[in-house]
Amino acid sequence: MSGVDDPENPDIGRHASRGATFTVGAQLVRLVIQLAGIVVLARLLSPSDYGYLTMVVAIIGVAELFRDFGLSFAAIQAKTLTHQQQSNLFFINTGIGALASVVTACLAPLIAGLYGEPQLVPIVLALSVTFLINGVTTQFRAKAARDLKLAALAVTETIAPLVGLVIAIGIALAQGGYWSLVAQQIVTALATLAGSIVIAKWWPSRYRRGAGVRSLLGFGGSVFTSQVITYVSRNVDSVIVGAFFGPSQLGIYNRAFQLLLLPLNQLNAPANRVAMPVLSRLQDDPRRFRDFLLTGQTLLLHLIMVTFAVAWLVADPLVPLLLGDQWTGVIDIFRILAIAGCFQAAGFATYWCFLALGLSKRLLFWSLTTRPFMIAAIAFGAAVGGVEGVAWAYTIATAVLWPLGIVWVAHRTEVPALAVFVNGLRIIALYAVAATVAELLRRLLDIDGLLGAGVAFAAFAVAVVALALPFRVFRGDVKTFKKALKRGFS
Repeated sequence: MSGVDDPENPDIGRHASRGATFTVGAQLVRLVIQLAGIVVLARLLSPSDYGYLTMVVAIIGVAELFRDFGLSFAAIQAKTLTHQQQSNLFFINTGIGALASVVTACLAPLIAGLYGEPQLVPIVLALSVTFLINGVTTQFRAKAARDLKLAALAVTETIAPLVGLVIAIGIALAQGGYWSLVAQQIVTALATLAGSIVIAKWWPSRYRRGAGVRSLLGFGGSVFTSQVITYVSRNVDSVIVGAFFGPSQLGIYNRAFQLLLLPLNQLNAPANRVAMPVLSRLQDDPRRFRDFLLTGQTLLLHLIMVTFAVAWLVADPLVPLLLGDQWTGVIDIFRILAIAGCFQAAGFATYWCFLALGLSKRLLFWSLTTRPFMIAAIAFGAAVGGVEGVAWAYTIATAVLWPLGIVWVAHRTEVPALAVFVNGLRIIALYAVAATVAELLRRLLDIDGLLGAGVAFAAFAVAVVALALPFRVFRGDVKTFKKALKRGFS
């Protein structure tokens, strides 16, 4: 990537480019695996099976944030980190993970009572063990990320979900129902732990006081609080849908949301892993920080926008073809949420800046200020529009908050707010206009089914080229991709 060569560490640019290239490649493989898993499991399980799991995860998922407590970001972001400091963080994460497991297990009856579904109790008890497993994993992964072992992390994060998926399919074939999804979560966590230990090539020493982790805990605590607030605002929709519309409707909503998160998570997670350590090292050099930030935003947003635009165009024939007729309710909800995904992806660069610059308290205040708006919008959407109203409320709130977040993080910092906003907006506009043109052409020709999807895709590709080619900035994006790929494979 451009803008990351460091005279004190000339390998940082090469490591970042190679890591990014390999990571994206591995994530594409993982995307295929997860998509295959969605297709296979959707035909073996019912919407209610997914609904039961989502009811539980929407609530207990906050324990996963508690388990991390922002300390993975603290370890990666720190300019210097001693072996003893990271060892202490390991024991803190493990202890918090154990506490999260116990508290979650104790809350099982209350969670089941909230939804009026007694069968949720054993699901909560089984999933509670994942918090301890992930607590042990946290600093091994942080160590590997800090050392820029990005390719190895990508391999681990490809193999672990594959192992979990194989187990899930086996249990589903044996008529295990939602237990296949529970087992998938646990097995994936165990496989990730094993892989992280191997690639980190690090082992903690015993806990010692006086290692100087107070500042790391302070940073992590602010990040954790912000993440909890964000998590609540992003999962209140699932809780509302599950409580008021039942497990079947929640299962359909969840599948639509998972189709949204599939490309976002597959690209955002490795992008964070590349961007965080590099931007943290460049925080004292505004010019190179700006170059890397805009380059990363450009590469990531183009990839996500292409994915969402194509998925939006072909959702109608492909969802029932891939998942089965019982999932046709997913189509309209997904097409609404795909719009939200575009703005959510544009906001990734803002999140990088908050963490890389150590602005954890500012991130916390941002979350405290804006997330109640998100929650209120979703509650209003559910009241007036049902499940689709929830999707529209989430989408509109996400779009409104994106530019406000840029202004917030740029206040009294060197973050180029206008450049980040314009860069994101132009990419979103390009694919939004191209997708709209393609959809209008398909409707004008009155072609449905797979043939209509093929026509829309072809029209979209032509429209993207026709709209982008006259502008130097988009031709520059192509050069940026070529340069990143060249450096990644060199």
